[in-house]
Amino acid sequence: MEGAKAAVAEIKARGQLTIPKKLRETSHVEEGTVVSILPVGDSLIIAPKRLELDEARRQLKKLLKASSLTHHRGAHRGA
Repeated sequence: MEGAKAAVAEIKARGQLTIPKKLRETSHVEEGTVVSILPVGDSLIIAPKRLELDEARRQLKKLLKASSLTHHRGAHRGA
């Protein structure tokens, strides 16, 4: 899913979030998929449960390194 653009979604009253269809399709996330939610600073990373937490961290580190971001600089807000 490299090169994907950030999407904007609204958290509903009961904490529900709708992931846009295109992102669900490219991520192979469908109804009933269990996800892991990983807090990173003031951001959240949502990943299908099939991606184990340690593997998610490794992949995040690789993405940050490849994009020249660090945990000190953080990611864009309100993308």
